[in-house]
Order: sequence, then structure tokens, then C-alpha cells
Amino acid sequence: MKMKLLEKFKKNKKISVLIIIIILLGLFLRFNDYGQESFHGDCMAYFSPALFWFYPHDYYPGLSGMGEPALGHFFIGLGCLASGEDFSGVTETQPMFYPGREILFGKEIVNAERYCHIPIYIFGLLFFITIVIFALVLLDLYSAAYFIGFFAFSLQILRYSRWMQLNIFVFFFSILGLLFLWKAYTAEKATKKELIFFILSSIGFALAFSSKLPAVMYLILLIFLLLEKYKDEILFIFHILFQNLGLNLLSKYKQSVNLKSLIKISLASILAFASVLFITFEFSFMNIFRVIQQYRSHSGDINAIGINLHFYQGFTKFLYNVNSLDMLIFFFSIYILIRLIFKKERTKLEKFILYSLCLLIFLTLTFQIITMLQRAFSIFFFGLILLMALTFSNKNYSIIKLLKFSKKNLFFIFMIIYVVHSFSIAFSDSPYFHSPPNKLLCMLTTNEETFDNYCRVTYTNDRDLAEFMGSLLEEDETFLPSGFINHYLRHEEHLTYYMFRQTAISQLHREPTLEEYIQYYKPLNRTVRYIIVSPNSKDIQPLNLGPEYEPNYRIKIKGIDSKWIYDLQNLTKRK
Repeated sequence: MKMKLLEKFKKNKKISVLIIIIILLGLFLRFNDYGQESFHGDCMAYFSPALFWFYPHDYYPGLSGMGEPALGHFFIGLGCLASGEDFSGVTETQPMFYPGREILFGKEIVNAERYCHIPIYIFGLLFFITIVIFALVLLDLYSAAYFIGFFAFSLQILRYSRWMQLNIFVFFFSILGLLFLWKAYTAEKATKKELIFFILSSIGFALAFSSKLPAVMYLILLIFLLLEKYKDEILFIFHILFQNLGLNLLSKYKQSVNLKSLIKISLASILAFASVLFITFEFSFMNIFRVIQQYRSHSGDINAIGINLHFYQGFTKFLYNVNSLDMLIFFFSIYILIRLIFKKERTKLEKFILYSLCLLIFLTLTFQIITMLQRAFSIFFFGLILLMALTFSNKNYSIIKLLKFSKKNLFFIFMIIYVVHSFSIAFSDSPYFHSPPNKLLCMLTTNEETFDNYCRVTYTNDRDLAEFMGSLLEEDETFLPSGFINHYLRHEEHLTYYMFRQTAISQLHREPTLEEYIQYYKPLNRTVRYIIVSPNSKDIQPLNLGPEYEPNYRIKIKGIDSKWIYDLQNLTKRK
């Protein structure tokens, strides 16, 4: 493989230089503004499962949160533990109950913040390196340059490679499994090399499943490619079965074939997959069922299996998460997809891409979670990006062949524009990577709800907010609402806030009003003085003073309002 890659680079030196530049820019974006990320709201669900691994516990760590596989949590916990902080308070947490965890280990987790982020950086780097290898192994250099560029500059991928999210772990193990699956699919039949790669692919997908539940669906692709490769052997088995039933079907497959290799691969892959799950789920297969049961208990509707009439939403959200040039390539790739569907003789690469894409389409048609959550959709979108990369291949359906342009000239002009455009979007948004990359699509969006969901720029940094609030607050003053900021500031108040709110709702059958908070909410005899509001939030009534009063303080990130802070003792009416 090493020699083949070197030959590719030697034959196309200009493109090789371009790929190297893309890789260097991708690496730069992954470490630029290092350490500027803060913890965020989702982290509240990560810490307990992450730390449970390293302290005595009597149930699977993933069950202390929302109910999910906890391999990714393990790596986060490993990073946090490297800080030397004592997180033993985690043993006192209750499953699925987050308020009060700040009291148990809030100070320690803040002290360990940079250490906790290290595994995210490492796996973000490993994922990008694997993407580069994957592209160079599967594609010609023209297609590989685009494929690498997409992942080098994707805001979504960059966000998952920097901010504390579990997605980067499942992305890495998924692409690793796909790389080994490709090597197994293209290896000579009945060889040791083929067997090893099928085993490694099974291990990769098992590790992906141990990080996120939906990744188990990659087994469908593995099984299908194995059956496709051993089609003659499978049909021979069916011929024997039909023959025993007195039916003369599939008679052209009556010649005896060697089933030993198929059986060996099947058993070895099953054993490898099961062994990894047995280890990562703490040596108990029952933990898998407990995780699934707990996850379904609070999100059953979104995980329901059935005909999903809104399957197209997954692709719509995908288009909002890529830039305008990627969107144009996506639309052209639909033409390529049609050509591949009706093509009689497909290459192994074309089959691999087509089957991967079929898996994505099948999942969007049957699982609502794939279309509702872009992070779930992205676990399976590698086949889609491969299809888009074929736009620049040397095949008859590529845009270069179709338009009959000089391949090198057209490609370099486009890629220079693409790299400059994509890098500038990503660099200007570092380290948040949260602005809408598809400005063109946002300009054409007229639906207000859609615009708010995908085009409204929102940034947040709870660490900086906590530092600012700490400079405002006197000891006898507090703020609303409580939440993740209490990991940084006033650790004890989140539990008090939660208990007050729940008591009020149970007695009043409604949310307490601002006046009631001011009058009755007195954590440690502190009086509510400040209200923190997200400018774009519509779910903060009755605390939102926005329509009537001018914020006393505006917390800005990259020139955009991130938070509004109202001082109840110095309110100023809007003019």
C-alpha cells in the first residue's frame, strides 16, 4: 500500500502538493486557538459516566447518564484523571439526576478542564489522519483531494474535533471499520489477509457501537459486502436447500464450492465483534440491553422504527451544514448516483460507495433519529461524501469528462477557490465552528423557524460568562437561571434552583414568575439580582426581559451577542 501511494504522489506532483497544503491547513484548524473551548450544557451528561470508570461502582458507567455506551466517556475520563484531581465525589451521584453534581465534583472538573479536552483533540487528529489514509487508498488523487478537503474544513467535524462531544469517537472507529472493510472487500478471496481485515473491520464497528448505539447498523454493510463477495458460495447453499426440498432452482450453482473461507470469516467476525462488546460493556452482555432500555425510556419516540415520511430532512440539514460549493457538488452527485444505479458493470469502488449510500438512505427511511439529529446522520454519511468526491474522478460521469474541460486546469481552479472559501469560513469561526457555513442557502431561506434552527449565529462560552458574572456578584447576590454555569460558579446553587422550580411547578402547575423568583428564591440567603438571557432563545419566559428592557451588559463573541445580562436594580426601558 505504501508503494502504491508513493507512485500516486510521484505521478501527480502538483496535486500531491495541493493535498499536503490541505492537510496542513486542516491540522492548523484543529489546534488554532488551543484551549479556548469551554465546557457546555451537554457536558453535564458526560462527566459522571466518564469518571465512574475509575472509581468503585455497582452498575455500568453509561447508565449513570442518559443510558448510552460509555467507551467515549472512558477516554474523556482518562484525560480528566491525568489532572491529578480527586473525583471520588462521582460515586455519590444518582443515575439520570444532574442537579447537585457541581457540589460533588464541580470545582475539580473545572480545574481539570484542559486535561478533559485532550482526548477530544487526540481523537480529532486520529480521525483526520484516518480520513487522509482512507481517501488515498480508495480514490484517485483528484477525488481524494476533495474528500480530504471536505473533512479538513467542515465546521461540524471541526467542532466535534475540538469541543467536548462523543461524536468524534464514533466517527473515528466508524471510518477505521470502513477502511478495513474496504481492504477486506478488495482482498483476494480465501486468503489470510482477507480474514484479518474482516476481523479488524468487525472490531472497528464494535468499538463504534461501544461509543454510540446507532453505529451497530454498520454490521448491515459488513454482512452485505461479505455476502456479495461470496455470492456463488451463498447461492450454492440455497441450491442445496432447494434440492433437498425437491426443487430444481439455481441449478447453475450446483457445482460444489469451498465454503470453508466463508464460514471462517463469519465465525471470526462474530467472535471479534462480540469479544469487543463483552470487554467494553464491562464483561456483561446484559449491560447492552440495560443501556438500550434506559435510552428508550426517555427518548422512545425518536428511536422508533417505521416508515419515516420526513426522511429528506436529514439531507436538508446536511446541506445547511456544508458550504455553498459543497452544496453544488452534492446536487451534481445526484446525477452520478443515477448513472451508478443504471450502470451494468460497476467497479468494486462504485459498489462500495453505492452500498454505503444505500445504508444511509435505508436508515433515513426507517429511523427518525437519523433525520432529526445531524450528528446521527453524520455517522453514516461517508458514502455520500465519497459519491460527491467522484465528481472529480477520471470516470465518464465526472463533471470534468462531462464538460470536456482540461482536467488539471479546471480542477486546480476549482480547488483553489474551494480551499480559500472553505478555510476562510472555518478560520473566521475558530474555535467555535458554530456559524452557518452555507450562506447562500440561508439567504434563500424564508421560513423563520428553519432560519432560526440552521442560519442564526449562536456562540456560547460558559467559562468566560462565569468569569464575568463572578466580577459582578456580591456574596449576598445571585442570578437566574442556574445551569451549567454552576460548574464554574456557585456550585451549590443549581440543586437549590432545581428544587425550588420543581416545588413551584408541582404546587402552582406552572412556571414561577420572575416576581416569585425574586421574592421566594433565596439560595444561602442570596437575593436574585441578575437575569442571564440568550438573545435567540424563545424558551426562557418568564425570565425574558428582552421585549421591554435594554440589557445592562452584552456578552459578545466575535462581535455577536452571546448573552444578555439584566441588572434588576438598574433596569433601563427600551426606547
